[in-house]
Order: sequence, then structure tokens, then C-alpha cells
Amino acid sequence: MVVEPSEVEDVALPGLAVAIARHIEADLTYPGEIKVTVVREIRASATAG
Repeated sequence: MVVEPSEVEDVALPGLAVAIARHIEADLTYPGEIKVTVVREIRASATAG
């Protein structure tokens, strides 16, 4: 899942991780555990010369 960093605040990330984990539990059958990690990142780059 990819979201725009400008549309999701840091305080919403734990809830987003829980929602994704619950969605996985409800829709998939899998052995063991699946760890959900949410990263909010903004990238910038520039090229010189």
C-alpha cells in the first residue's frame, strides 16, 4: 500500500498499521505471523552538472 506522505500525519501511522494487519488477518490464510511496518518518507533529489 502506498499513500501520499502529505495526506497521512505521523499520529495516524499506528492506526494504519493496525488496519492493514487486521485486513491481512481477515482476508488471508498464512503460516506464522506477518509483521506490518509503516514508513512515512519524503524523498528529494537533485543533480548537479
